[in-house]
Amino acid sequence: MNGQMLDAARWTLLAALVVTFGCGSGNGGGRVEFAEQGVTLELPPDWRRDPKSPHLIVGRSNPDDNLGTVERSPLQGKSLEAYVDEMLKTGGRVQSRTAMKISGCDAVEVISHAAYSLAEVFIVKNGSVIRVSFRALPDDFKKQEAAFHKTFQSITVR
Repeated sequence: MNGQMLDAARWTLLAALVVTFGCGSGNGGGRVEFAEQGVTLELPPDWRRDPKSPHLIVGRSNPDDNLGTVERSPLQGKSLEAYVDEMLKTGGRVQSRTAMKISGCDAVEVISHAAYSLAEVFIVKNGSVIRVSFRALPDDFKKQEAAFHKTFQSITVR
């Protein structure tokens, strides 16, 4: 009887772990909401939300180097262009900078390269900037760049 109870306890624990960490995540991807930032988006395939940090996204193939974030910051009276200019002062070579609309909001997508390659979109909403960014090693970035663009196109802002 004790062996059966121990087996039942193990299966219960395993089921709880699967539900907590694996349910619906499969190989990554899927639509997720970042409620605090007011954003919903479709994650790239093979990327998942970090269960420990509500604003982090990690690539399964190389989670220490392939990271994403969803953050919201006050504009502090700056224009979107001035805000992006300030963010780009940190260095790196800017490959492209494209004005766009996301959910009817003004936005700028930036692709830049340094030790890591970055795909970022800055979205203005109600006096703040929502920044969705993905960083990856250059070789990984080349394989993922189209998926990052697709994620940016999927963003819904509340």
